[in-house]
Amino acid sequence: VMEPLSLMIQLAYFSNFLSKFSFVFYFVIQPVFMPMRLEIPLILKNARYYWAKSLP
Repeated sequence: VMEPLSLMIQLAYFSNFLSKFSFVFYFVIQPVFMPMRLEIPLILKNARYYWAKSLP
């Protein structure tokens, strides 16, 4: 029996652009048997919008 080396954690946010109040959070924790790297994908168009919006 192999023991997992690490845990994979997935957190995602899904939004319905047609409705302001429709959203879903998706969260999963799974054991994995191989080392993994950290990935944080961003949609660059949205990232630029929120970055500019957060500047003073």
